[in-house]
Amino acid sequence: MELYKSSAYELLNNLAKKEVTAQDITLSLKKRIKETDSKVRAYVRINESSKEALKPEGDNSILKGIPVSIKDNICTEGLNTECCSRILSGFKPP
Repeated sequence: MELYKSSAYELLNNLAKKEVTAQDITLSLKKRIKETDSKVRAYVRINESSKEALKPEGDNSILKGIPVSIKDNICTEGLNTECCSRILSGFKPP
């Protein structure tokens, strides 16, 4: 089974059992996005700094290692938030 088809619960169990790594999950998702997004057009951008994202701040993170997608109208520190609007092109939230 492809990792991108797994639920967060299944992925967390696989991570706990060390059957997969967070990097395996991220690579599976990136591959799937690359294969399908030209038709679906769901992603405005992919944060390529995933190495940083794979380093949870602490071992108590509930979803550590689980990638997420964030809609482009939610402010994210250090990343452009443009709401798919030319007026907001290049806007980085404070």
